[in-house]
Amino acid sequence: MGQSKLREKVEGLFHFLAFHFAINRINENPDILPNITLGYHVSDSCSCPHVAVIYTLHILSGPQTIIPNYSCFRKGRLVGFIGDNHSVITIPMAEILGIYGYPQISYGATDYSLTNRHLYPYVFRMVENEHAYYAPVIKLLKYFGWTWVGIISSDDEAGEKETELMMKYLKKNGICVEFIITVPLKNFRVIEDASVLEKSFSKIVLVYGMEAYILHFLNNAALSLTNKTYKEHLFDDTEKLSSYDTSGNGYIVGNGDIKETLTAMAHARSSQPPACPMCFTSPSMSEPVTRGSAEQLALRKDSVNAKPAEEGGCHCVLSAFSMIYHQLKSITHSFEPSGPMPLFNEDREFVYHYRITNSVAKEDSSSVNTVGIFTPWASEDQQLQINTSDITWRSSSKPPVSLCNDPCLPGSRKMPGSSLHICCYECVPCPDGHISNTTDSENCMKCRDEEWSNKKKDRCVPKLVVFLSYTEDTIAAVYSSGSILGCLLTCLILGIFMHYKDTPIVKANNRNLSYLLLVSIMLSFLCVFLFLGRPSDVTCRLRVTIFGVIFSVAISSLLAKSLIVCVAFKSTKPGNFWNKWMGTKLSNSVIYVCSIVQIQICVIWLSTCPPFQEEDTHSFQDIIVIQCNEGSAIAFYSVLGYLGILASVSFIIAFLARTLPDSFNEAKYITFSMLVFCSVWIAMIPAYLSTKGKYMVAVQVFAIMTSSVGLLGCIFFPKCYIILCRPELNTKIGLLENKAR
Repeated sequence: MGQSKLREKVEGLFHFLAFHFAINRINENPDILPNITLGYHVSDSCSCPHVAVIYTLHILSGPQTIIPNYSCFRKGRLVGFIGDNHSVITIPMAEILGIYGYPQISYGATDYSLTNRHLYPYVFRMVENEHAYYAPVIKLLKYFGWTWVGIISSDDEAGEKETELMMKYLKKNGICVEFIITVPLKNFRVIEDASVLEKSFSKIVLVYGMEAYILHFLNNAALSLTNKTYKEHLFDDTEKLSSYDTSGNGYIVGNGDIKETLTAMAHARSSQPPACPMCFTSPSMSEPVTRGSAEQLALRKDSVNAKPAEEGGCHCVLSAFSMIYHQLKSITHSFEPSGPMPLFNEDREFVYHYRITNSVAKEDSSSVNTVGIFTPWASEDQQLQINTSDITWRSSSKPPVSLCNDPCLPGSRKMPGSSLHICCYECVPCPDGHISNTTDSENCMKCRDEEWSNKKKDRCVPKLVVFLSYTEDTIAAVYSSGSILGCLLTCLILGIFMHYKDTPIVKANNRNLSYLLLVSIMLSFLCVFLFLGRPSDVTCRLRVTIFGVIFSVAISSLLAKSLIVCVAFKSTKPGNFWNKWMGTKLSNSVIYVCSIVQIQICVIWLSTCPPFQEEDTHSFQDIIVIQCNEGSAIAFYSVLGYLGILASVSFIIAFLARTLPDSFNEAKYITFSMLVFCSVWIAMIPAYLSTKGKYMVAVQVFAIMTSSVGLLGCIFFPKCYIILCRPELNTKIGLLENKAR
């Protein structure tokens, strides 16, 4: 006889001994059932439904011929049935006994259909339905991260139902099944099924159904494997499973090179079980029943004094018999809740702890250690409690990894749809600006606007803040040096002009206008510093407006110089209309009118949509540009456009006046300076629009400095050359001789 068959016979013997013990205790105590002696009829179903049906009909009809609806027993009254331990046997018995109204108490059947009180009104159970058993298994799998498992089940109704139900729970929780091996009750396909086990990648196997057949199959499969390591480990696990009770509720066995056999079995007892917990509720029990009250009911008057049996099945048999005893006594008890945990669930079934056990095989012995507990009525995060340090693993000190593929590391995410199984996937890196900081992340998280992903893309780091800095940008240092040199050079020229203010070349074309133009050019060099450094709201408001007003004054001064040359030749006759515009009246009017228009544009701009400092987080991926937002693009281009109009008018007038005879005609120099000015700013516009960030500011500064140098060089360098290098020309005689030439 195989070891699994022998174990099944021994378990049946234990159940019978517990039943026999309870009968004797009741019959020996006259206070329990006065004037009533309990008898019994014991039959072995042999784990076969048709055998159980035959023996059920024999008990109902008599020991000889089976006659439905007729009993051949002359004495004794049949009050109920206890059994069976399996759902596939309990259900056909219940369908027969329900016709006659006999109560039936099962100490192991878990089929969910038995909760239907309309179909099975006389069936009571000492265990919860099978739905309750999957919660701790799912919790256990998710706790260790096992998402790739195999299933072995018996080829019967119980195995089929349990496997189908388990598949639903697994799919719902994102756990995939690599293979399903159905073990027939006869004619095992050992070689084929063993090869499936050997080729599988899953390290965890779930076992359901009739355990006697499954254990017998595993014993034979272990002998048929070609992989020596796999063969030894599977054989060891099978032997260990055969050494202790699993209560027929399913368990997990290690696969491959794993030593451990971590079981999730539902025993009908808690960590400190009551002596005989009740699982029966009569129709008169309308109040909720709690664990404390059930203990009082079970121990009342020492009705059952037996200690909790070591085997879960025996313990349930004693409890089942206690139910019949209370039914015979017809005692009505009033239950008072004594704890927060109800004894019965919504299906009127007993609720209990689930022990998580770890079987450990040694050379000369084996043991089963409790390593955790599952409490269904606890909060979600407190239901499963496992002490991982107490678990003995076979290959290492760490739990095995049972996954379809390697997990996606932080910095990558799962790519769904790459496989038929949701547990099998490809890992793709997170895009730039996105991160994943957990293993097997479903999606990558986008970093905030002010942050960017690091190289590993497992965390967001602050973006680099950039602007045209004095310390970090060489171009800013070049602009600063150039601006200072230009300002000093302008001051030097202004000093030269003031020193030689009475010379003819300085007095020509209104020296006051020359002074004003030099001051404007000097300020234009200085306004460059408003564009450098970290922008602020103040500098953003000042930079463009001050630049626009300064250049408006400078170009207005050049326009006034050009007009003075033209008016001077128009007012040669006495009484001419243009005579009254000679002197400072014309120049002051031109400068005032042209400048006040630009000032009004700037005032309207600042009062409606003023520029402000902003952080540009979109132009560049990994940097933040601190820049000025113009506030109103129309106002910004109105300022530049007005400067363009002034420069164009000044260019045209100077161009027309360039050939007029004069001792020192500035019109030709003004023409060339305006040509340089217009060329610079026309070229600046497309360059400004095509650049981003701090380089836009660099383009603006370059245009300002280039146009300032153009004005300074084209107009004042020739005069300085004459003053310093050709002083003989800076006299009336020299100017007349130059005019004569």
